[in-house]
Amino acid sequence: MQSFLQYRRFGKLLEAQIERNREKTAELRRQRRQADAPTADDSSEESTLDGQSMEEKEEQQPDGDYHVSPSRIASQPLEQMPSRQSLPEVETAGDLERADFDAPPDLEAVATQDTMGTTLGISLTGVEVRSRTTKEGGPAMGKVFVVSYEGDKDPMNPRNWPFAKRLACTLVISLIGGVVGFASSIDSAALPQGMEAFGVSDVAEFLATGIFLIGFGTGALISGPFSETLGRNPVYIGTLAIYMLFIMGAGLAPNLGTQLVCRFFAGLFGSTPLVCAGGSLSDLWTPIERVYAFPIFACSAFVGPPETYHPVLLKWKAQHLRRLTGDKRYRAAIEVRQTTFLYRLGHALYRPFLLLFREPIIILVALYLTVIYIILSTFLTGYTFIFTDTYHFSQGLTGVCFVGISIGVFLAGLLIPLAMKLLKRDLARALERGQTRPPPETRLYFAIYQYVIDSYEEYAASALASVTLIRYVAAGAMIEVSLPFYKNLGVAWTLTILGALSALLVPVPYVFFKFGPAIRKRSHYASL
Repeated sequence: MQSFLQYRRFGKLLEAQIERNREKTAELRRQRRQADAPTADDSSEESTLDGQSMEEKEEQQPDGDYHVSPSRIASQPLEQMPSRQSLPEVETAGDLERADFDAPPDLEAVATQDTMGTTLGISLTGVEVRSRTTKEGGPAMGKVFVVSYEGDKDPMNPRNWPFAKRLACTLVISLIGGVVGFASSIDSAALPQGMEAFGVSDVAEFLATGIFLIGFGTGALISGPFSETLGRNPVYIGTLAIYMLFIMGAGLAPNLGTQLVCRFFAGLFGSTPLVCAGGSLSDLWTPIERVYAFPIFACSAFVGPPETYHPVLLKWKAQHLRRLTGDKRYRAAIEVRQTTFLYRLGHALYRPFLLLFREPIIILVALYLTVIYIILSTFLTGYTFIFTDTYHFSQGLTGVCFVGISIGVFLAGLLIPLAMKLLKRDLARALERGQTRPPPETRLYFAIYQYVIDSYEEYAASALASVTLIRYVAAGAMIEVSLPFYKNLGVAWTLTILGALSALLVPVPYVFFKFGPAIRKRSHYASL
């Protein structure tokens, strides 16, 4: 429902833009009249030819196509413009070629443009008129009007929404991530009760947490690509509705087998906010603003949607233009090739694997974060062994020990002012070099998640899906071996090994800080 209302609002915003461009359209018409002004000798003959005026002649074409004078567009109320239903469809390459022109238009080119769609294509800000490439059907298919935002202040762009609205969206996404993250480990807090209820060992009951994390990683490969094909909002709503059903099923499970099946699918469908949230934040906030926005999400999601995907929003705008003009040449960038939904979805589904095996940034970041999550996941089981079994804390007091992790996360938020200061410094340096924003490597001062988002902005969801797959599958598997690990090696040796493993990956952010720009230049997906 929310997406439908947002789509309707886009139609109103587009109509307002057309109203703002009427004066420009009228000027094009005046220039055309000056270029086409007949001589005195010709005017009498042309004005009486077949009993038709020139205005009537230019609106009635010999091929029977419905053409609308640009002057009529300039003077006609928007609600009286012919709708898509009242205009014939433009189907063939020949039909498209009849209205072709080379952009930018000059007076001679303007004189040949008689369709309402063509005139709007010339006058509307944010519409690029170009020939189709070979992959898009070739020049024989005629020109295509590629729809983009009106400008830096376009209210259709989520980054131009009011601050309060963007903050509210961020908080909603954060709370969703917090709920899902909380559900991932909640079973470990009730380990003794689960063992007693199902009559199983501690290792078997820890499967409920491990299988959930494995579901997280697997679901990332689905939700990320789907969000880059359908948009963010349908994926958020659809997957989380199913997630809630499986969470309820896990709570009502009569045996361990049912619990594990429900927990896996709950993780599978609950992975959406962890994967898509990075893309949503990239949609909503500029690189400068993300210094504040991302910690809000990260902190909330660690302890605890509207549609924003730019290609989908521009597709909505193109659909409204086709409806208003009846001209099928208006296309968003993702529509130009006119591929099927299944083709685009299939292409998106294998993109996370492609990024995982071909992108050095993804490979090393995935390895870096995997170690962090392995350590965190071993704490889920290790705290019980360390504090309850070794030091004989009560179950409730052992749970309190986890608060230390949350405190550490929130204390990191105190470094945000320093992060902003460094970002402003790097932005000033970038502006001196003629660049519009600082490089993604600026995010590496605090290692390392935002670096992936800034490096793969449009494909952030797929990039995060690749990283999420590795770290959650590894963490889920580590849950099962961590308790025997602690029992066999002891607390001291287990923590020493985990610390040494962490030390091996300390250089990763420094490597990217030094060689990141060169790595991104060689990538087909990373932004420069």
